Formats: sequence, structure tokens, C-alpha cells
Amino acid sequence: MPLPPPRPPNAPPPSGARPPLPPRDDAGQRRVCGTCDLCCRLLTIDWPEYPELHKPADVPCKHLISGVGCRIHADRPMHCASFQCLWLMGFGPDELRPDRIGGFFDAVDAGQLLLVTGRGLPDPRSFPAVERFIDAWCAARKAKLVVYRSGREVREPGPGGPRRPR
Repeated sequence: MPLPPPRPPNAPPPSGARPPLPPRDDAGQRRVCGTCDLCCRLLTIDWPEYPELHKPADVPCKHLISGVGCRIHADRPMHCASFQCLWLMGFGPDELRPDRIGGFFDAVDAGQLLLVTGRGLPDPRSFPAVERFIDAWCAARKAKLVVYRSGREVREPGPGGPRRPR
């Protein structure tokens, strides 16, 4: 059976056909790091293939220019180029921008929501918007929150007390 001829791009759909989906209004497409550089400062970097980048948590990457960004951005390692925090990917409201809350979120397939923060920063969980985001994320995905401060897992509850069981 031959395929029907292609429709012009702006032609209405044939009768009985589903209308096309509206264009995505994805906040992540508009989000940029700007002056946020927490991923370049908070994480421990210990990649065997890049020993020159090894650094402990809470220490800026040697290629970071504070307030500007990465000095080797065009040639940065794939690990750096592929990383995006959840906020940058479009998850959560604008008020959860990492440099505003003092930490960033990441997620792993093992059902964990990771919150990464550093020494000298307020606990992001002290912000009501962060608590709402954590509750909604964990409930929708049956995920567990894991908090890292200065490269170590934090076991004590946040400022609001222990997490409610899910």
C-alpha cells in the first residue's frame, strides 16, 4: 500500500486525525548556568582518565573562573560536558536555581534523589520550595533523598526534622 503524499507544514490535519501536539514549553530549554558554578566547586573529581582534574569536594576546579565559567569550556572533558543538574534540565521552579539555594539536585536510576551542598552553605532543605520539590519528586518516583555535604553523605535530618516515611 503506498504512503499518502506528505502534507504541507501548516496544513490542517485531515478530519478524524489527532491535532498535533503543542510545542514544548520546557523551562529547561531556556535555562542556563549563568554565574552558577556549584557543580564545578562542590563535587569530588576523581576520574582516572583525567588525573590533572582530581580535586576534593568544596574546592573549585582549577579551570573555573569564578562568576565567568570554565576556562576550557570548548575542550572540557565529556564528564563535565554531559552533566546537567535537575534545575538546568527544567525540573523545579526557577527559585530552585542551585546558586540561590546553596546546592543542586541530581537523580540516579537506583531511585535516589541526590542533593549536593557544601561547607559553609545553608542547608537547602531550609527553603520551603526545596522541601516541596523533594516531597513531590520522591512521592512521584518512589525515590529516596540522599544528601551530600562536602563530599560525604549526611545522615542527620534536615532543618525540618526527619523525613516523613513514604
